Amino acid sequence: MMKAGKVHKELVKHASLSIKACELLIKEIGCAVKGDREGVRRYQAKIKDLEERGDKLRRDLEKMLSEGVMFAAERSAFITMVEKMDKLLDRIDQAGRVLFLREPTEEALKAMEELDLVAYADLLLKEVSALKKAVDALYEDYRRAIKWSYEVEKGESAVDEMKIEMLRTLYTMDDRLDVLSILQIEKLIAKIDDASDAAEDASDAILLIASKTLP
Repeated sequence: MMKAGKVHKELVKHASLSIKACELLIKEIGCAVKGDREGVRRYQAKIKDLEERGDKLRRDLEKMLSEGVMFAAERSAFITMVEKMDKLLDRIDQAGRVLFLREPTEEALKAMEELDLVAYADLLLKEVSALKKAVDALYEDYRRAIKWSYEVEKGESAVDEMKIEMLRTLYTMDDRLDVLSILQIEKLIAKIDDASDAAEDASDAILLIASKTLP
């Protein structure tokens, strides 16, 4: 039980890193829209540091789980959750890198502001915050964990709906944006959507764990 508690503690730490990374991504997008390249570099470096810390936590968790901390059936669901949570943090880092690797054109900056990418990333933050609450509730209140897992699903739907509307709008801007700018913004939207999908996948693993544990 003590080792299982250690696994839970490390999972909570990992989920906290994802929240911090989301908050930094929102700030990075805000800097990008303002043309603040130094701000973009600064926040991307901080996100990268969190992603590397998340990788270490993932390795530690995989080691603990491989040592038979819990029953095999439960262990499989926990391994899936760890993988998806790590993918979430990785995709947030990749989203930030899209802005870091290529300085957007002036027209692209205007388009990003019109599309309201900050609001889009904020939807991801709300979803990841719900995931953190679901992780917190594991081993404490499985029904609460299930409740927050359903909130993650709602969050993923909200991100997906905004993604579709943003892409529709983006593709009407082909008369003012060059191809590389459209591809850059499209990739940023896609990476945030990938992060949202990973958060939902992690919440699915929590639902599986909780449903097997409840009488």
